[in-house]
Amino acid sequence: MARNSFVLSYEYYDIFKDLSEKQAGVLIKAMYEYQINRTTANFSDLELRMAFKFIKKNVDFNNKQYHEKCLKNKKNEEKGGRSKETQDNRTII
Repeated sequence: MARNSFVLSYEYYDIFKDLSEKQAGVLIKAMYEYQINRTTANFSDLELRMAFKFIKKNVDFNNKQYHEKCLKNKKNEEKGGRSKETQDNRTII
């Protein structure tokens, strides 16, 4: 299943509040473009270039964590999940 979302963290607020409305819009669109198509915008605006680099690091980290969790879940799925013995001895509350 393809991932259809990404994290827009509260910590980005400090970056966005210092940008103009136009800059913020350009940055948001660039974030989506990077997340969906893995293309990095070629910013002529130095502020946007720097802001994007900070956000890109977090997006990359979150993507890596997500990918690792998916691999772990797939390995667990291949093992067959809970053992039959554990399923039979569950306590229902």
